Amino acid sequence: MAFGEGDLKKQKHEREKIRAYEQRVREVEHGSFTPLVTSASGGCGNAASVCYKRLASMLAEKWDQPYIELDDVQALIRSYQIRRHSKHPWGTLGRRPCPAP
Repeated sequence: MAFGEGDLKKQKHEREKIRAYEQRVREVEHGSFTPLVTSASGGCGNAASVCYKRLASMLAEKWDQPYIELDDVQALIRSYQIRRHSKHPWGTLGRRPCPAP
């Protein structure tokens, strides 16, 4: 299988994120780490693609649906990340925003 330049860049970024975070996640947080590398044009790395497919399968089962589109899963993740990192009250999911230092 031939990889395009974008695919090689995504693989490189996946390896860099794994190198930077995996050891700490395993040792300190006792968890696992999957780098969700995406491009501005909507493509994603191999690990992210597998993660999105697994999440879509789990959500489809939970919501009793035959399938869920990967685009919908990616949109759910992006909306969660935006709300989680927002400084606006509507983005805090019912929590009070942290006071400014």
